[in-house]
Amino acid sequence: YDSAFTLTLTPDMELEDDSEIELELIDIGGSQSSVVGKTAVTLGELKRHPENTLTEKRKISDHNSVNGALLEFRISLSGVSIKKNQPTTVQEMEHSTSRGLTPGASSPTRSLSRGPPSSKIANGSVDQIVPVDDALRGRLGTVRMTVLEGRGLKIEQQLFEVAIPDCYCTVSFGSDVFTTTVKYNNVHPKWNEHKDFPLDDHGQIVKLDVWDMYEERVGKGLPLGSATTTVGKLLMAGGSMELEIEKDGRSNGVFISLQCDMVA
Repeated sequence: YDSAFTLTLTPDMELEDDSEIELELIDIGGSQSSVVGKTAVTLGELKRHPENTLTEKRKISDHNSVNGALLEFRISLSGVSIKKNQPTTVQEMEHSTSRGLTPGASSPTRSLSRGPPSSKIANGSVDQIVPVDDALRGRLGTVRMTVLEGRGLKIEQQLFEVAIPDCYCTVSFGSDVFTTTVKYNNVHPKWNEHKDFPLDDHGQIVKLDVWDMYEERVGKGLPLGSATTTVGKLLMAGGSMELEIEKDGRSNGVFISLQCDMVA
């Protein structure tokens, strides 16, 4: 699918370690849709993985089936801080929240009746999920994503004309999207265009889509395919990778070079 979804955490969500993120695989064929299978990941399970990121392939099935399909997925918890070893008694927490403050913080937050949002007392400590506001985004710094160049694009002979690609790229980084300029009549486009993004974790998914503006006359680009990676993989590769573009699960021979640099 190469699809990413962002779910916003808010202070009024009472998230516990046993809170679940449920994934369902649904078949919409036939007269009505049916659930092929499902699986769930708890918040506690997610927090135990490095950088709060879980990448896994699981066998899933519904309760009526002994067989199951495989579902590969990645879940990343970002834009939050996980505070540990906070006050361990309800009285201590109520004292902190009675002044409208989250324990350990210096800025006002919404006060709940029995301690701070998303807190859990266990073994003398409290793990607290605190959504980070825009001013605190980029706790790991800032990354610069640069679209360098492409290769493998082809000239197509059509009925009345020769179609030379007019390509541009979009880079999706969380909810932010960066669009390059269009390189007209070029099978080896060179962009060298970049945008800076706040980085919350190295498991951040980066999705690159390639488009052909040959359809410009109807006001939209023709999708040529996409590729997905993570900031961590880019940095481990020395900061740059040549991504193989796929469409409908198949490689089309197009490659785009993407560079990732820590700039702050």
